[in-house]
Parts: sequence; C-alpha cells; structure tokens
Amino acid sequence: MCEHLHYPKAGHGINIPNLPQPGPVNYHPVGKLWFSMGGTSAEDQYASQDSWKKLIVFFQESLNVGV
Repeated sequence: MCEHLHYPKAGHGINIPNLPQPGPVNYHPVGKLWFSMGGTSAEDQYASQDSWKKLIVFFQESLNVGV
C-alpha cells in the first residue's frame, strides 16, 4: 500500500510528535549559515501528529498487530 500524505502549509520540520520542533529559522554550525525549514510551526506540528497516527495504523494493518 502506498499513500501520499500532503500537508501544503507544513515545511521540512515534520518530526516525531511531542519532541521539540525546530524553530522558523535555524543556524547550521558546520555551514555557518541561517536557514528556514519552510512552512509554519503550527502546520509542522499538525503534520507531525497526523502523519504519526497514520503511520501507526499502517504498521498495525500491515503487520496484523493489535494494540
């Protein structure tokens, strides 16, 4: 099964839910430059939570595991 999850207002800050989210502007210590992850913090948080829930359901269905 393949499903494309699209979060148009989220950027590259999608992460595991409930972990600290990257800020709107970040500093890269090796490249010594400031960069933006795009999107908004609120949309990144929503995308993180929504995609995580869907990932859990995918594994439960694919592996036939009940929780």
